[in-house]
Amino acid sequence: MDRDQTVSIISSHRIRLINCLKKNILPGITQLYNKKFFAIKDCQQVKGESTPAAQASKILDLAVSKSNKKLSIFIEALLTVCPELQELFATNQSDHDGNIHDPEDSQSILPWQGNTDNDSKTTSQQVSPREIEDQIKVMNVRGDNNQQADNSKSNINSEIELEKNHHIFIAGGINDGYLCNHVEVFDSTTISWTTLYPMEAGCYGASGGILTNKFIVCGGFVETDGLSNRTRYCNLKTMKWDTLECMKEPKKYSCSCVWNNRLIIVGGLKGTEALKKVEVYFYNSGVWSRTSLPAMISRRYGSACVTTKNHLVVVGGQGEHDGLPLSSVESYQLSHKAWEKPQWKILNKMCQPRTFPAAATWHDYIIVAGGFDGVQKLDTVEWYDIRTNKWKLLTKMPSRRDNCQAKVIGNYYIIIGGNDGKHNLTNVDAFDLVEKKWHRLPGLRFGRSSYACGDLHLQI
Repeated sequence: MDRDQTVSIISSHRIRLINCLKKNILPGITQLYNKKFFAIKDCQQVKGESTPAAQASKILDLAVSKSNKKLSIFIEALLTVCPELQELFATNQSDHDGNIHDPEDSQSILPWQGNTDNDSKTTSQQVSPREIEDQIKVMNVRGDNNQQADNSKSNINSEIELEKNHHIFIAGGINDGYLCNHVEVFDSTTISWTTLYPMEAGCYGASGGILTNKFIVCGGFVETDGLSNRTRYCNLKTMKWDTLECMKEPKKYSCSCVWNNRLIIVGGLKGTEALKKVEVYFYNSGVWSRTSLPAMISRRYGSACVTTKNHLVVVGGQGEHDGLPLSSVESYQLSHKAWEKPQWKILNKMCQPRTFPAAATWHDYIIVAGGFDGVQKLDTVEWYDIRTNKWKLLTKMPSRRDNCQAKVIGNYYIIIGGNDGKHNLTNVDAFDLVEKKWHRLPGLRFGRSSYACGDLHLQI
């Protein structure tokens, strides 16, 4: 196995490697020192990290920066203290085009989605939606005694009935000043939240979505790395976390959506630079591309995006690091003929500027709620009628909030958590898009804002 393949495996399975190494951090450091992998300054850098996970992360960073000989010494020492990793490095996982793939990818297409890309691979085994449902039930039976949300019956509208078998996954975020690694899932059948296995490290400002059977979390500010381009995922068959190929550049506060088995990451903030580039992750080939879609017209971060009628629509956000919130809206046609060259188009502005709002689609409407207008957190809601290109204000939310996410289940627009200016919220509210009324749902187990979110409908 050559150096490039080894480095790719380390990158693709970084979280798994950190989890194994942190449990054996002292014997690991000893092995590396005895095999003369470490210089004295390297040893000091590793021991200067505050947690075993951070020390393990630093060791991996050092490994990929060393010579081929040193990298071989690292692998030998790693497998001595973590023999369960032998299978990762025992065989060549690369395919004919040099891409490194998760060994489970050939079994990962769910039966109702099929293959949507020209480069799709034939699957030898399919995961049943029932498997994912059963995994969530197992996690729910284990329970969580540290439930922080106020889910008393007096706060919850028990009359609401949602379409069955929808799930909303959220990961990371900020809770009372610290970075969350908690992961929760909402089940529309039981109208309840379940805590899943946590991520390896807390993060905020990440973006994400669900492709087939992977809940993918991209970038953000990670407590072990700082501003990150890492792509982590939770395998919904096993509920365990691992890594995919990294994004092209580190960023936080991007918005994201899923289209045609691709994850689209729009804009974001890199240092003090607001971005207008768009990155696309192709699930079937397992690679990121920054040339599949052209850059937006405006730089923006803290915006929200949706796909509807084969168009990508991006709303609001903030244009510069110290700039004002935006009311502008851009649209790009995703599905087009090979000879066509569509460009981004400006749509009518929202009724008011908003940064860090929540957005989702329902029939011919895009619903946008909350955010920050430069003065205060917002409780206003508006929707855009695709047919008329007009915005209209709707009934206000029960709580002001920004840095939140929303999903639609049936005729309900569900908005989750966020920050009201004083607290990170556990509140989950559902807006009846037919009756135009708000209802309170069971709250999150951990209040949070600026988290990654994805949704999945299991057709059982």
